[in-house]
Amino acid sequence: MGMNTPNQAQMIDTITMIPYPKIWIEHSPLELELDLPWAEFLGSYSPSKESHKGSFSYKTNHEQGTFKAKFSVVDELNEKPDFTCFPIICIDLPKKQINGSIWEGQDKYQLLILCDTPIKEDTNSLMLEYLAYQLFQKFHPVFFYSRLCRVNIIETGKAIKISSSLALLIEYPNEMAKRYRGKLLDLYLLHPNFCESTTMARVSLFEWMIGNSNWSVQRLHGLQLVSMRDFPPVAVPLYFSNSKFVKQYVQNPFDTPYKGICSSEELLLNEMQRLISFQDEFLRLIDQSELPIQIQSKAKQYIIEFMNAASKSAEFQEFIHDQCQKE
Repeated sequence: MGMNTPNQAQMIDTITMIPYPKIWIEHSPLELELDLPWAEFLGSYSPSKESHKGSFSYKTNHEQGTFKAKFSVVDELNEKPDFTCFPIICIDLPKKQINGSIWEGQDKYQLLILCDTPIKEDTNSLMLEYLAYQLFQKFHPVFFYSRLCRVNIIETGKAIKISSSLALLIEYPNEMAKRYRGKLLDLYLLHPNFCESTTMARVSLFEWMIGNSNWSVQRLHGLQLVSMRDFPPVAVPLYFSNSKFVKQYVQNPFDTPYKGICSSEELLLNEMQRLISFQDEFLRLIDQSELPIQIQSKAKQYIIEFMNAASKSAEFQEFIHDQCQKE
């Protein structure tokens, strides 16, 4: 089924990227403040793609500034628990004003933010989703940059603080594609069989590892496709919020369906061994996170139990054979 060749597989692991944008290597804490004329949506959440203008302020240990920016809300939400939701606020910064700042060359962002009164579990889940982005970045050669930050939202004209919580800054899909000197493809015009098979196997195994229910390889849901140079399109996951890893569910790895396409057994076994080889690196990233110790311990136990179960090649092969998405 795969269209991969040895040369293409080698290219996948040696993709030349544009250097890291400034904001993603800025290590000091990032604080954002948004003055929005429609902040009241946080209470009841009535999304609209209509753009609004407001004020965008930021502060780090090295720099601060304010822009007049355009804001809009993406209608498509992840499945939400009863106590919160995750609207995606799109921020379009004025290119002329950002020159010379830490945002230079990066004028568009997606801001994933909790929309009701933040509670401890929400904060932990957002930090775990950020951690999932970091784990994926280690394992897969093409990924979205993300940045954990603290954001305050103020209703314009009333100076009433509506929300103050952690949030995620995520690249716009088009900006991610440009970073790899590629372009986005229309998901509805491409069959998943035409995607690069090695990276599709890696995406499938990673999504299985974290127990993500909000993606589909057959419909290419929850993914973006990037076309680069002269080899098949590469699939890149966009969100990880609906995963057992983020929601901290008790997990038996084989209770999570394997939703990947039926690649060759040799390819899947090789990529599974590659994923297992990242265990120590994944555990190190969890240790370095700002999560509470008990949440860190649970996240590490989750990874270890998955790796132990998946390392049993006979059980792994049987499970994949029964669960993979056939044409």
